[in-house]
Amino acid sequence: MHGSIEFLKAVIDSIASQLAVIDSQGNIVYVNKSWCNFGTGSGQKKSSIEWDSINYLTVCDGSSGDDGFGADVAQGIRDLIKGETNEFQIEYPCHTPTEKRWFIMRCTPFDLDDERFIVIVHQDVSQRKLAEEAVERLARFDSLTDIHNRRAFDEHLEASWSEAIEGQLSLNLAMMDLDYFKRLNDFYGHQAGDDCLVQVAGLLKTLADKHGFFCARYGGEEFAMIWVGKPISSTLAECEAFLQGLYGLQIPQSYPANASYLTASIGLVELTPSKDITIEDAFRQADALLYQAKQEGRNKVVHCVLSEIHKPVKTTKITPIA
Repeated sequence: MHGSIEFLKAVIDSIASQLAVIDSQGNIVYVNKSWCNFGTGSGQKKSSIEWDSINYLTVCDGSSGDDGFGADVAQGIRDLIKGETNEFQIEYPCHTPTEKRWFIMRCTPFDLDDERFIVIVHQDVSQRKLAEEAVERLARFDSLTDIHNRRAFDEHLEASWSEAIEGQLSLNLAMMDLDYFKRLNDFYGHQAGDDCLVQVAGLLKTLADKHGFFCARYGGEEFAMIWVGKPISSTLAECEAFLQGLYGLQIPQSYPANASYLTASIGLVELTPSKDITIEDAFRQADALLYQAKQEGRNKVVHCVLSEIHKPVKTTKITPIA
């Protein structure tokens, strides 16, 4: 009994993964229950008998709009049929409107009566992928403000630097620091300070999404922004829009005595990355401009175009926002 066809079919049907067998021409000759159930759940109305009339390779060859996935699968299976490889595996997304899903497709050959067959198994790995996404998010997003953290910023800056060098594009780097934030934190309490940081990050993220730049919480009350291929006239306007938006949030500030709402200072530098100018040079200049903004009254943007390192640069100060 344990060796009967019914027993073996029951065993294969109990497997949670979707399993099919195709012949050397690509025709489906067997599918298990999970394969049929998945097809029905995906909106297809095919019984196991109807699956027998489908050529899997033809379906893969006819796939379109899948970034080459169908072609890759078809080629991988044909390599197995020709004996050029012993296993083919590919991971792919298969999302629905309500659920994010990923699968691993594994294909292995076997020979019977001088004919080659391919076993195709689709295994759901959604839980693993979601867990990986969660870990990735924890590693690159600030837990308080839910925007990118310093690690993500450093990685993005390196990638942007390479992009700018390759495309001979300008790169803008801005360092922003909230004015007298520590005094606000001490006066109103740490919870109020955290709430403030969340509001500031939300405003910055909104502007970043609107104008297409990268932003991150760099540490404490300091934030950083990157633009590639934009003139400083545009990035300067976006920095100024942030200062205006921040003042519009009307976050109470206790210091100095004549202050009403929280403000920020920004150092903005534009440069064209090259072998003569390093990332460290860009940071050094942005920090120097930020310090200059603090020294000259805060609540402003100080910027420059860094053309040649170690040479004097012209700076322009934005009129403080009332």
